[in-house]
Amino acid sequence: MVQTVYPGASPETVERDLTRPIEEAVNPVAGVREMTSTSVEGLSSIFIEFDLDVNDLDAQQDVRSKIEEIRELLPDEAEDSKVLRFNLADLPIVSLALRSGTRSMRELTTLADEIIKKRLEGWKASAR
Repeated sequence: MVQTVYPGASPETVERDLTRPIEEAVNPVAGVREMTSTSVEGLSSIFIEFDLDVNDLDAQQDVRSKIEEIRELLPDEAEDSKVLRFNLADLPIVSLALRSGTRSMRELTTLADEIIKKRLEGWKASAR
């Protein structure tokens, strides 16, 4: 993900002056599978998905290099872009919320930690 802060800029200005130029610069990087972007007031966020066979550290460096090549074309008021790397496989796949009209928050927390969590971990281990 590439995030660039442009204080006070409208979404239209962010799109025109940051998001599009960065997308155009990064698009030729080897292994880019898909790019999606969001331009809101003062912030450009570009999510770049790479093919599975691409080394994520190399891809991150390639993206940084491409952005550095166009840095002088970006507005002076914009902060330096941050290139963040994360793997969707590292994100949790289950989110659970408990609510009860009869049990306290402490009881629900104990239930979640000592029973539900252990059963899910046991299920995960047996699925391997």
